[in-house]
Amino acid sequence: MLAVILSPLYVLVHIYIARWMYRWVKKCLRIDSHQYFKWFWFAVVIVYLLFATAMGVFAAAGVFCVAAVTALGVWGVVNARIIHTTRYETVIHKDAGSIDQMKVVLAADLHMGYNIGCSHIRRMAERINAEEPDLVVIAGDIFDNEYEALEDPE
Repeated sequence: MLAVILSPLYVLVHIYIARWMYRWVKKCLRIDSHQYFKWFWFAVVIVYLLFATAMGVFAAAGVFCVAAVTALGVWGVVNARIIHTTRYETVIHKDAGSIDQMKVVLAADLHMGYNIGCSHIRRMAERINAEEPDLVVIAGDIFDNEYEALEDPE
């Protein structure tokens, strides 16, 4: 009987918590009108409601874990194919003879293999050549798995 009397309070507390979660996520992501934010918020509310019910805790935990691992995996594959460019300007107070300035390109962590192939490296080489560098430095992991994993290793 007490559960029936307290159930409206239970619902109100969860609405209050969901409202504060919404405000917190909105502030953290700093997006107000983005279309994906509405879907993200909908997913957060569904996961929260599943966790809030006693019978759905294990199902919700499983769904949440599968969704999180899948989303992170997809994000990683997509992000790995994007070539990021960051520009820095540095002044070195050292005598370099007749060299006034030098443009250096650093290509780091190529991770060629099963996911990153020759076409991706060609695109990267084109972007590097477009910068017209004086020096190209390759650092970090060049191969991810095996050299033979490339489509055309020659």
